[in-house]
Amino acid sequence: MNSITPERDPVPEPIATLLDVYGAHAEALRFPEIDHETLHAQAERLREAAAEVDRCERALAAARQGLHEHQQALIARAERGLAYARIFAQDDPELLERLAAVELRERRAPGKKAGKKAPPRRATRTRRRKGDGDESVTELPFAGEEAAVA
Repeated sequence: MNSITPERDPVPEPIATLLDVYGAHAEALRFPEIDHETLHAQAERLREAAAEVDRCERALAAARQGLHEHQQALIARAERGLAYARIFAQDDPELLERLAAVELRERRAPGKKAGKKAPPRRATRTRRRKGDGDESVTELPFAGEEAAVA
């Protein structure tokens, strides 16, 4: 199946137009190493290369999907194996401790769901009143105040 369509043609439009001009005037437009046949052949090689890239990208996507499926299958099997091992280790504190350290999936922050952002926090304003705040903090004099006092 060729995935090269006019919308996805790797030959840029200006070059396709030039190819048409060279095709319409094939006898008149002949230069050393440049004529309709050589330009057309080079454009076809470009299209073949683009089609090969497309085939490789589809194969890579299929391979990535297969990898993901194998990873998920392994995780599911490992979770089941871990559950069995924990039951088995009930009478073996050392084994139970080692199994407790096994985390098969990454832990998410509590209260956050995968892929969802927390709603933005509302801005709140608090009005400071004289006398509020940390009494242990003393004010430093402003540089201009020092000069005025001295």
